[in-house]
Amino acid sequence: MNILESPLPDSLLDSITGNVPREIKELPVKWLAVFRNEGTGFAGNISGRVKVTDVSVVPGVDDPLRMEAKVTTEVEVTEDMCDSQGVLHEGCIIYLIDE
Repeated sequence: MNILESPLPDSLLDSITGNVPREIKELPVKWLAVFRNEGTGFAGNISGRVKVTDVSVVPGVDDPLRMEAKVTTEVEVTEDMCDSQGVLHEGCIIYLIDE
């Protein structure tokens, strides 16, 4: 089964708010699943802990006539995501921003 082509169960999408159709809410969840299944390092370990909470289309900050996509996620920062000083590792920050 190809996760990118199959619809996701309602249980994975019920808690995601936003003003977009179900098919659009599925996209970031599916993208994270790809990294969870094939990723290494931060990608493989952390993507499974990232929870998509909202997917919306909103007016642009600089140009309110231009619409932008907004995906909101949450993740608990744990020790394995931190450097030796207990600060969120910059590699992990970049991964979270990139995805």
